[in-house]
Amino acid sequence: MSIEKDIKQKAFVNPYQKLAVNLMFTNNWLVSEMHQFFKPHDLTEQQFTVLCVLKERYPNPVRVNCILENMRDEMSNVSRLVDKLCKKGLAVRCQAQSDKRAVDITITPEGIALTQVLQNQLQNWQAQALVLTDTEATQLQVLLNKIYPNPSEICK
Repeated sequence: MSIEKDIKQKAFVNPYQKLAVNLMFTNNWLVSEMHQFFKPHDLTEQQFTVLCVLKERYPNPVRVNCILENMRDEMSNVSRLVDKLCKKGLAVRCQAQSDKRAVDITITPEGIALTQVLQNQLQNWQAQALVLTDTEATQLQVLLNKIYPNPSEICK
């Protein structure tokens, strides 16, 4: 398919307009796909990102501000996300040893197991759904980095 057929638009003002529309359309498709991917596990993409941050730093505990620094969505309510993960038994909160006012967050063994399964499934899904060669994926990333005002902030 082409973006023209997908959105039933015959022409664009210029290639930049077509690119912007295509990027937004592709983003919406990816968000929808990710929602469907995580739905059977009763997770959101943001919750999965929190689990990945916790798993990466395991067995060391993590503070909320550290998780926030690693979120792709700057408006994330990390405390709420952590609360939901704790209720699901995927993470635990405990009082920090070094600072009694702070709270440490650690992933549980169940959280580690689920994260590993989902990371493997996500890798398989990406290989099948994102039909680009490694070279094409690298080229696209380079081009997207040129568009984004601060490429180092895309994926922390």
